Amino acid sequence: MEKTILEARAFASQGKVAQKRIVKNYEIDIECADDRIYTYNDKTYKLKRGDVLVRTPGSEVAAFGLQKSYLLTLDLSSCKNDVMYSRNVPGKIAPLTDNELICALPDVMHPRNPYMLFELYEKLIRTPSLSSSAAHSLVDEIIFILNAEVAHKKYMHEKNGNDVMEKVINYMGQNLSNRITLDELAEVANFEKSYFIRFFKKESGMPPFKMLKEMRLARASDLIVSTEMKICDVASSLGYNTTSFFISEYKKRFGVTPSSHRQGIWKDGFYK
Repeated sequence: MEKTILEARAFASQGKVAQKRIVKNYEIDIECADDRIYTYNDKTYKLKRGDVLVRTPGSEVAAFGLQKSYLLTLDLSSCKNDVMYSRNVPGKIAPLTDNELICALPDVMHPRNPYMLFELYEKLIRTPSLSSSAAHSLVDEIIFILNAEVAHKKYMHEKNGNDVMEKVINYMGQNLSNRITLDELAEVANFEKSYFIRFFKKESGMPPFKMLKEMRLARASDLIVSTEMKICDVASSLGYNTTSFFISEYKKRFGVTPSSHRQGIWKDGFYK
């Protein structure tokens, strides 16, 4: 990644006034204090020590509260500028990059071990020349660590999501004969109900009750072709209130009634 390090320094504000500005280049700062109100592109955050703030050119930023941060500003446009850089002086806004390492970073993140980043920022600030290979190596390491944090968060989200889905689907499978409510499933997932519905649909591609219906009918099909249970008993064992409704749902799903399915599958004790 070709880049110019425009600034790397410690900064502490003296006042609490919120000031707005337009971001000119890429900024990757880390907070050294707590309880600052931060607004970035109309989203508001309450910052804490160790939060990393990533800003892109053309964005609007404002903050309220005493600030103590390590600042890092990068130019990824390959345009060299000999003028001393200042964030607060209006100037040309750099073009956005399609670099994957920068684009993958969220606006605000809290690394698992911010102390490692504090150490890297402190080393960078003490580097005699920001154009040196040592300074660039430190910036590369900061960006690498931040991307590793993003990858870890994504992995944990997917892992936890898979665990939750497995738990909910297992619960459904164990209670196919019972009346199951959304509140009940949300409690199994340990999610608020509206969030659970969105989560389940995103993970499975269908709403919870549609999945439950599919599971019941799949189980019904197994019982129809592998047992001699009466159709009414199959229906009641899977929570259907009436046999007629079960037969109707079964035909919609498989194209045949349960009885026709059973007669068509078996012939002289063997599968056709």
